[in-house]
Amino acid sequence: MSFFDWLAAPRVRWFTLAAVALGMIAAASGRLAVTGSLINDDAVIYFAQVRSIVLDRDANITNEVERLARIVSEFTGRQKINAAGVDGLFSKTAGHHVSWYGYGTAVLFAPFFLAGHLIALAAHAVGLDVDVDGYGRLHQFACMLGSVFFAIVGTVLLARLAAAYFDRTAAYVASLAILVATPIPFYVSIQPMMAHTPSFFLMTAFLFHWQRTLGERSFRDWALLGALAGLVPVTRYEQSILWIVLAYDLIVFCRALAGSRREVSAALLGAAAFLAPFVAIIALQLYLNAAHFGGAFRVGYGTINAGGPLYEAGIVARFLAPDFAGTFFSPYGGFVTWTPILGVALLGLLAASIQLRDAPFRLMTLGLCIQIYFLGMWGEAGDSFGSRYLVGSLALFGLGLAWAIDRLARSDTGKAAAVAGCIIFAVGNGSAIAIYILTRYVPQALWPSWFQSVVL
Repeated sequence: MSFFDWLAAPRVRWFTLAAVALGMIAAASGRLAVTGSLINDDAVIYFAQVRSIVLDRDANITNEVERLARIVSEFTGRQKINAAGVDGLFSKTAGHHVSWYGYGTAVLFAPFFLAGHLIALAAHAVGLDVDVDGYGRLHQFACMLGSVFFAIVGTVLLARLAAAYFDRTAAYVASLAILVATPIPFYVSIQPMMAHTPSFFLMTAFLFHWQRTLGERSFRDWALLGALAGLVPVTRYEQSILWIVLAYDLIVFCRALAGSRREVSAALLGAAAFLAPFVAIIALQLYLNAAHFGGAFRVGYGTINAGGPLYEAGIVARFLAPDFAGTFFSPYGGFVTWTPILGVALLGLLAASIQLRDAPFRLMTLGLCIQIYFLGMWGEAGDSFGSRYLVGSLALFGLGLAWAIDRLARSDTGKAAAVAGCIIFAVGNGSAIAIYILTRYVPQALWPSWFQSVVL
């Protein structure tokens, strides 16, 4: 039996996922032990946001910002939020400090933060010296476990989504490769409080539920689809591009309106079930935008008091001349340069769309292509590991990779090549993460001598 076929056993699959999860937890624990914290950079804002929602039950993060500004990293000696950050998060419109991110990430992390807080309170009650104010290691560790949960459950859902189109084992191998050979391990173990892993989970859950219930949705299915569709953009705004798949449902809805009275009634009830949670979730974000930034369709992103619009000046020029070379191959976030397995996956997705002739599948492919086009307009992803804008859409890349592996796995040689390729991509990804951590987070004085000689 080949290693590829061995992976088909259910016990092997769960063991492999558990091993990956434990590895990511161990890596995060190592970071926590060395640095004393699991939050820095933008993750500090997400952490302040979730603490405010859970413990203060509001969106005013002034007390969190002031407290975090007094916390100095044990590892770097820098403040968690510097003076510029404190000023930048203050909203003149709201009259207090606010997060410029959507509230979806905080809502998803809230149960894990609350669990960590309850454990901290229990530990404190029996005499242990732990932080109970909501800033301690237990709270951060609990949120990291949430990130692990989102990554693993997202991977399982991706495997089930891909299995609807391709061989089940090929679907699992592809989903496992997406888990270990993309930026996910970095955003679980090193930056677990960022929005990227929750976004991956949400987008995968949305696509899985959408595809699984096509043509036979119950009232409850429509409501869940509406909730997922609403949560997707309030976690990462750019993911709303993938709402394009709902065009399929819109066409079905319009056809139903021309049918019998029973069909019309069912279509209207389904639309109501979808729209109720969808509108409520989106409306809350628009209300927060108006309260914080002076307009429902204005967001902060570092320019809170300027009220940065969702559509920036000059977008027409960028729309006509997107930087595809940078999007694919830039050393500062090009997704093929940083995560080459995604290049293979994209080619596979395009090939699968041609071969399958399946309208829903082609809509998913079109959604990813539009997102990549918009990335060409937006430019580089800033100081991040890989193309962070695409982490939420990794399920679509997973479909393309599943097609490629399914084609290869039709011979023993192809199976070996598929497994070997995934392992090579995973090792390369791990090496890139290690290099990024050393050059981005570790002070130069602590670099190994051999590494200094190579880099410097």
